Amino acid sequence: NCPIEVLNLEMFCDLSKLRVLNFNENRIHRLSNSATKHCRFYDTLQTLSISKNLMKQFHLDLFNPFGSLQLLEAKHNAIMSIRGSFNSVAYLTLVLTKNKLKTLDLCRWNVPNMVILKLDYNNLTTIPTCLESLVNVTVLNLAHNQVTHATIQKFSQMKRLRELVLSFNNLATFTLNSSEYPASLETIELVNNNLTELDLSLIDETNTITELSVTVSKLATIPQSIGNLKAAHKITFTNCPIEVLNLEMFCDLSKLRVLNFNENRIHRLLNSATKRCTLYNSLQMFSISRNLIKQFHLDLFNPFGSLQQLDVIHNGMVSLRDGFNSVAYLSLALTKNKLKTLDLCRWNVPNMIILKLDYNNLTTIPTCLESLVNVTVLNLAHNQVTHATIQNFAQMK
Repeated sequence: NCPIEVLNLEMFCDLSKLRVLNFNENRIHRLSNSATKHCRFYDTLQTLSISKNLMKQFHLDLFNPFGSLQLLEAKHNAIMSIRGSFNSVAYLTLVLTKNKLKTLDLCRWNVPNMVILKLDYNNLTTIPTCLESLVNVTVLNLAHNQVTHATIQKFSQMKRLRELVLSFNNLATFTLNSSEYPASLETIELVNNNLTELDLSLIDETNTITELSVTVSKLATIPQSIGNLKAAHKITFTNCPIEVLNLEMFCDLSKLRVLNFNENRIHRLLNSATKRCTLYNSLQMFSISRNLIKQFHLDLFNPFGSLQQLDVIHNGMVSLRDGFNSVAYLSLALTKNKLKTLDLCRWNVPNMIILKLDYNNLTTIPTCLESLVNVTVLNLAHNQVTHATIQNFAQMK
């Protein structure tokens, strides 16, 4: 917050103990280094932040000598171009967030130890070229750009890449149907794109992807190839025009713990599996709130012995069907539906611990509450119950 316009790094040349330089929120439009010798602070500086200034061009070659640099931030500068070759052995996080980059060419970069590159909130229309330069980058953030096309092959040479963020772009398709993909990839984020197609068909079953998130897209069907994500712990599809969900698709995902299908248009939930799925032993949380399910078949979840949380909130549900036989230590949330009555006489849920029925249209206390022998919390708030006695709950030990 000073009216500094020009910064010459030569001023700090002999500061052999300097670790942090913070020049955020000034008026710097020119950054230079006129030093003619090897400066002592090249070996000590760990953080340089020059965010919220007025730089239009950023010369990365200025930082080639800084072997100990861990964090270089040039956020919010309206940078339109990156100049110079970048040769650095530093274990570096480079943050170029909130600038005006339209393209980025990495072909003159030699950064074998860079670990994180953040390019979110720019104007990129294409994936940067020569991504193979980023051999050790673990996180690449390209969110909030204008990228219209991408394939997983673009990132295939990034052998250490674990997290790829492509949210808030203009992708209509994202092609994963290739045997060439980053060997260490764990998480792909595709939130808020225009996706109509997602193909995972050629992904090797030995892949390391642990999380897939698709949010705010035009994807109407879950690809059958979702079953190739054998390492997946969490799968999310929200704010998509999905109408039907078949749990059979996830049958062989033995490591899957979380399924999130909130805020879609699902009106039918089924399971066509004809064998005992490995999913039954791993899934801990299933959420299908804010959909269009009017009738909910709880018997679909009878085999899920490890399920801890089942959320079916805000669906306009008018009835629960079939018996419910579950040994799971379960929290069941049926909040904000349109249930008028609830009969628990066909429930056998000896380990259920929480049942939430608030914000429904219940006029009477559910029958057969003695089925809930281990429930510790029962929420019946915001209903239309006119009569209750403590005896109704006497068998809930």
